[in-house]
This record gives sequence, C-alpha cells and structure tokens, in this order.
Amino acid sequence: MIGRDPVGWSELDTFGTLGNINFLSAFFGMTTVALLAQMLRDDLHLVKRTVMGLFILLKLYIVYSTGSIQGLMMFLGALSILGILVLRHRGVGRLAQNLYFGSLTTFAIFTLFGLADKGPLSRFLYQPSVTFRGDYMHAGIEMTLRKPFFGVGLDSYGDYYREVRGYISTTRTGPDRVANTAHNIFLDLSASGGFPLLVGYALLFFYVGKKSFLILRDSKQLDVTFITLFVVWVAYHIQALVSINQIGVGIWGWLFTGALIGYPRVHSRDISAPKKSISPPTVKQKSQNLKTALPIRVSLVWWIGAAIGLLISYPPFQADANYKKASMSRNLDAMFQASSSFAASAWHMNLTLDAALKSNAAPQAKLIAAQLVDSYPRDFFGWRILSALIASSVDERTRAYSVARSLDPFNVELQKP
Repeated sequence: MIGRDPVGWSELDTFGTLGNINFLSAFFGMTTVALLAQMLRDDLHLVKRTVMGLFILLKLYIVYSTGSIQGLMMFLGALSILGILVLRHRGVGRLAQNLYFGSLTTFAIFTLFGLADKGPLSRFLYQPSVTFRGDYMHAGIEMTLRKPFFGVGLDSYGDYYREVRGYISTTRTGPDRVANTAHNIFLDLSASGGFPLLVGYALLFFYVGKKSFLILRDSKQLDVTFITLFVVWVAYHIQALVSINQIGVGIWGWLFTGALIGYPRVHSRDISAPKKSISPPTVKQKSQNLKTALPIRVSLVWWIGAAIGLLISYPPFQADANYKKASMSRNLDAMFQASSSFAASAWHMNLTLDAALKSNAAPQAKLIAAQLVDSYPRDFFGWRILSALIASSVDERTRAYSVARSLDPFNVELQKP
C-alpha cells in the first residue's frame, strides 16, 4: 500500500499462485462456502466459530479485491443451495421455504440478465470477458458439431479456434484475440473428444448429483460433513461452466466428486459398526491399525503411480529448462535447437521465431517458420510469417497465405503476397 515492500513486484495488487486472479477468486469462493457450511456444527466452540467467521470476511474481501466475479458467483450460488438445505433440516415451515425459493429464483433471473449486460445488476456483474467467453464457447460448440465422434484432439482447441470462431468473434476486438480453451469444461471435453467424452463426464456428473440429492432428501438430520462436500462440489461446477479446467482449481472438483461417492459408504459402515468401549491404543495396536487401514498394495500402487508421473513429466520439464537456458544466451541457433528437441512444444518454436524476427534475421526466421509448420501444420503464426517474409519466393508466400487464410478465414489483417 505504501510501496515499502522488499520484493519488487510488477504491480502492487492482489495476486495468488494459481495462475491469475480469476483462479484465486474461484478457489476462495469454494473454500469460503466450505467454512460457512462447517460453522453449522452444533458442537463448534465459540472461539473457533468466531475465528472462522473472521476468515470468511477476510476471504470475501480478497475475492472482492481481485475484481473477478468468479469467486463471488461460486460463493453466492453454493450459499443459495446451502440455505435451502438448512431451511429444510431446521424444520422451517413450508411458507418460509417457498418465499426463500421464490426470492432465490428472482435473484437468479436478475443475475443472468446482469451477466448479459441487462437489468439493474449489469453494472455490478457484467464484464467484457463475459462476452469473450461466449465467443470461446461458440467455437467449442462448432468444433463438437464438426467432429462429433472424436473431437479435434486433446489440448488441440487452440489449433482450431481461429478456423471455427466465425466473423463476429474475429472482428469483435481484433483477430489476435485467441483462446486455447472453451472456458466451459463440458464444451472443452466435447470439443476435445467429441460426444463420447462429453457423455462419459455427464454421466458421472448426473450420477453424483442424483445420488447426493437422494441422500440429502432422505437424511433425517443435518450431516454437516456431507453438506460441506456437496456445496463445494456445486461451487466448483458453477465455475466449470464459465472457466477453464485450471489444475489448481480443477483438481478439487475431482477430489470432491470422489468424496461424495465414497463418504456415504464409509459413514454408513461407521454408523452400523457396533459400539465398543474405547481405550487408548498401544504402539503395537497403532502399527496394526495403520497396516489394516493402508494395505501394502495401496502403498505400492502409490509409488508406481508417482514413478510413472515423474517419468512422464520430466521430459517437458527438461525441455523448458533447456529452452530457458538457450533463450537467456540470446543465441538463435541454441534456441532453435532447444525448441526442436524432444518434448519441446510449438510454443517454444513460436518464441524462437519471434526472437528471429525481432533480430531481423530473415533467413533464420524462414528456416524456423518452415520447421514450425512442418512439425505443427495448424500453427497459424508460422504460416502467416512465411506468407510475409521477403526471404520466401512468391510461390512460397502464396501457398503460405492460402494455408493461413484457411486456418483463419475472417482475418482482415492477412495480406495477399
């Protein structure tokens, strides 16, 4: 606030470690509603309740300070569901429940209008990014319809976005506004793997949703733990409708999905188990209990999985490290070699091509661009550069222009050779 921080931040503003403030806002939206649900425990000490309340206020302030509405929408949506569950289990009359539900429905309608830049809530809820997300979702739908059985391929949304986005999305803010995700997890799955992948995820979603609904409907008392799992799961899927499957947030969606499936089974066994007099366990008993709770095969599977994960993740990590070292040397040959190595990506080669252009190294730029489109035929940047490079022949530029135009048909900035 006063500029005395010992760390030289690029800007003095709210930040997090999840990639950007949208994901920070989303994560705090989930955890805030979880804290609020836990405060429903009847046996919660006053001191703990007070501390949790202060944490909730602090988290909401941080969500507000990010300027991102994701966390707020997740919190309010899950809070609405939490309110319905509490009213039902606290024995509140039918009239009060209907009034609450009616008010909730009215607010939801105004919220949807506000997100569309209409109504009294628009000045609080609408952001230009809402419109952009609509463009990205439209492209995801187009990819799904064009390739309904297999999709465009995992992590290939960005390769097809320019081609399918349409004229309005291309010209709304300029052709260089692109995306590599539909900003909707369901559409990301359908665009990547077609309807089979979408149906598989949808079946899991409806299975968990229906099972949770039946448990909550038939339960005679307020199970705070299960309700906490459920409202956080709801919060996650509110975010999943308008955002990308960022790993720092997305992992919680899968964890809570598994928890909702497994918790009722464990809880029912705990309830049905005969009550025994409990005495402090000895060291030997603790060791035996640990062996019983965690069989050796579980530990073995964990270690095998960890080893496989390390083997898979090491090559791209090493490729990143090699490219960073080469880029710091500012040697184009070293950068080109690093970007062409095993596990390097199109992004590395794009950066190398950009460096060559900034260095006015036209022959090297042509070589890099040719290698780029040879390895990644749908890379628009490579074709566009080849269509404009003087080092290329007229025939080469004409062909490159033709391919670039097919990859981005409404790009008004593309010029014929």
